[in-house]
Amino acid sequence: MLVISLFLLLSLDRHGLIANDINHNLKGSGYYYTVRGTSLAPLIHDGDKVFVSQSHTDRFFSTDDVVICNFKGNVDLLIKIIKAIPGDRWQLVEKPENDTVAISVNGSLLRNSEGAYYQIPRPKARLLQLYADEYATIPKDTYLLLGDRPEGSLDSTRFGLVHRSQIIGKVSVVEQCIHKDENSR
Repeated sequence: MLVISLFLLLSLDRHGLIANDINHNLKGSGYYYTVRGTSLAPLIHDGDKVFVSQSHTDRFFSTDDVVICNFKGNVDLLIKIIKAIPGDRWQLVEKPENDTVAISVNGSLLRNSEGAYYQIPRPKARLLQLYADEYATIPKDTYLLLGDRPEGSLDSTRFGLVHRSQIIGKVSVVEQCIHKDENSR
């Protein structure tokens, strides 16, 4: 299994699951999604396909699993990477030299797929700070989900920790397409 970081926004419409940035096809106990857009380059490119398992036996997730989730109050689905699981100790670490906060899990600062530390601008970290102040340990059935952008994205930095019931499925396969122009991804 290829572990990747994803940040794609999906939408529901009257025809079912339709994507803003990706298309999907039902197959077996999950969906294949075709990526449309460049928000994941260099990991995932326009035209790549990901398979998302929607099996109910797949409800125990691990750090670095890539999942689709539906956060409360929004009809859009998101694809994110799990960065902290129940029982992990976590905190936000002030970085005054650049007015950001980093995220520490079990004593190590989190990094994205390219090795860059997550450095969330302080104003964008306010909601996440409320969760960190309340829960020094990630609660049962709750996860920290992040995109791959070091400054944060539409992820737990914006909507807080995510309950297991909001996680729809796990990405298990990535099929990469051939890219003609490296700069156009």
